[in-house]
Amino acid sequence: MTPKNSYFIYLLALLAISFIVFSSNKNGITGKAVAGCGGNGCHNPSLNTSIQLDGLPSTYSYGTVYNCTLKVINQNKSNAGFDMKVNIGTLSSVAGQGTSLTGGSTEMYHNTPKAANAGITEWAFKWTAPPSGNTDLVVNVAGNAVDNNNQPTNDEFDVDAFAATAPGGANNSPLITNVNTTSITANSAIVNADINANNAATTAIVEYGLTATYGSSVAMSPSPINGANPIAASANLSGLTANTVYHYRIVATNANGTTNSTDYTFQTALINGINDMHTIEFNVYPNPAIDYLYINKINGSLANIYILSIDGKRQKVQLEKSVNGEYKIQMSPLAKGNYVLIMELNGKKASHHFVKQ
Repeated sequence: MTPKNSYFIYLLALLAISFIVFSSNKNGITGKAVAGCGGNGCHNPSLNTSIQLDGLPSTYSYGTVYNCTLKVINQNKSNAGFDMKVNIGTLSSVAGQGTSLTGGSTEMYHNTPKAANAGITEWAFKWTAPPSGNTDLVVNVAGNAVDNNNQPTNDEFDVDAFAATAPGGANNSPLITNVNTTSITANSAIVNADINANNAATTAIVEYGLTATYGSSVAMSPSPINGANPIAASANLSGLTANTVYHYRIVATNANGTTNSTDYTFQTALINGINDMHTIEFNVYPNPAIDYLYINKINGSLANIYILSIDGKRQKVQLEKSVNGEYKIQMSPLAKGNYVLIMELNGKKASHHFVKQ
């Protein structure tokens, strides 16, 4: 069982997706095994947290049941939770472990944060290999070490990927992990991923468009990708339309086959100067927001905070300041939908996209 590179997904401010909240959602959240959480004030990615998966072989046998142990390791936190997903076979819970299944038993998550013992929180589970096929196993895991105070502040997460090859020899088609989008403006974006060529020269492209049928593509660099370890690759998407949702996926090909990533989306920025604003270090959470939107880690004297609708109209909301320097905005005046929070601070201006539920 060989772990892939541990990686951190920094989902940037203009991605209109929800984040995993292990601490403030004690029953766990699904669909985050690949992306994890972090950025925008949800949780903090941290080198203090690591993930270990024991019990899987380097090559699995058809139909075999493997007894496994997942560990989230952090010496500073009292509890932890996780979300885990496999691409083949099925997962099974073990009694008393506090786990639940979804997605046809291909995804497992905690249903209550579990206490750490000497900095290690662990869950026993079982994985049953498929009865046939030539697909390598990929296990994506997101783990979050928490204070167990029902707040995401100071929680520390990590994401990792693990693999086992199929019987009868390895499937040497490329592996694609850590897909994300950065540097989003009104008319451009950069798509990134880690691609493992599996020792066969690999080329990769980004297919993108307004629907999941795509229609346009651009090559990723470097090209070709070589070696047996994940290599960071990227592609610049240009000529995009402002304030528009785009679908994209990565297609990686070598002599042994072609691998397609799942479908992802991002939204381009508004054309009103927001995309040209300076970077200001601050956190906004939760996202999506229901009752309140919280803002913290503000350094310097606050000048102004306001909210724009997606069409650029300023919204009437009440800003409250707490004793610890954190600010909160009541969400009740806002209709459900997408908004942009604007912060003016120390002569700079920054934006943050969020969703009101």
